[in-house]
Amino acid sequence: MGFEDREYSREGTRGGGTGLARIGNWLLYGQVGLFRAFDIQISMHSSMIIAIIFTLLFLGNGYTWQDRVIASSLLFAIVLLHEFGHCFGARWSGGEADQIVMHPLGGLALTRPLPTWQSHLITVAAGPLVNVAFCVVCGIGLYTLTGQLPWKPFHVSPWLPYRGWLEPSWILFWLYQTNWVLLLFNLLPVYPLDGGQLSQAIAWPWVGYYRSMVVATAVGLVGCIIFAIVAIASGSLWLLVIAVLLFMSTLQRRRALIEAGPYAFSEYDDPYAQAVFRQQRENRAMNAGAHRDHGPSRGEVRS
Repeated sequence: MGFEDREYSREGTRGGGTGLARIGNWLLYGQVGLFRAFDIQISMHSSMIIAIIFTLLFLGNGYTWQDRVIASSLLFAIVLLHEFGHCFGARWSGGEADQIVMHPLGGLALTRPLPTWQSHLITVAAGPLVNVAFCVVCGIGLYTLTGQLPWKPFHVSPWLPYRGWLEPSWILFWLYQTNWVLLLFNLLPVYPLDGGQLSQAIAWPWVGYYRSMVVATAVGLVGCIIFAIVAIASGSLWLLVIAVLLFMSTLQRRRALIEAGPYAFSEYDDPYAQAVFRQQRENRAMNAGAHRDHGPSRGEVRS
């Protein structure tokens, strides 16, 4: 879960083709519009339809299909509110936000923060703050009802057995535990998770946008490889899928970044990029002047 600059986003479906190729393109790039709220279009990635069907049919763990619908709906709402946090953060800091895409691995807020480290930092931080607010409110309610508060996010405490979704303490516990897990995972300093983007925004004023992004994406690739190793060692297929998709996303961003070069980001309050841009502009001017002073080229006749 996180936000992404609007210019890097992919919209709609890609390519044409027929048969399996068209279906494959739709599963990879297709979107289904859901609704608009606060002048933001909420869409669902096409692959999420497959994930919903798979969840309802196979991920039981002793729960009824009604339980799975309620849990999936609450998780969808939590992730959506997290993405709204990114959008409101971008707007509050002077930027723009107009779309949220929900997919099986979370959500993606497509925003246009200002080209400053402050705007990017606020945009990134606003998402996890939503999870912090959930944890505080639900934690207070849970402690009031039960006198206890679980601190191990990846361990379901045995002191609170499942009694159904009509039990207030269970709902509070589920919301608290889910937000706690999502918060800690999302704050890992691995790009493009929010933790990695926070680290990049903090480093930006010290080393510039371009260099901070180069380092952040490099750290992100290493982190994704570590995720994959942990997933294989623990037998977690879901973590392995997350690691692979994050690796592909980070690799794509890094390649685009390096291909564009630092001069493409001179507007991002980046002294290094601005210096490179100025130097290239001066070199072009010098080359043009040298060409004019060199006289006619071979085969050229001046009248």
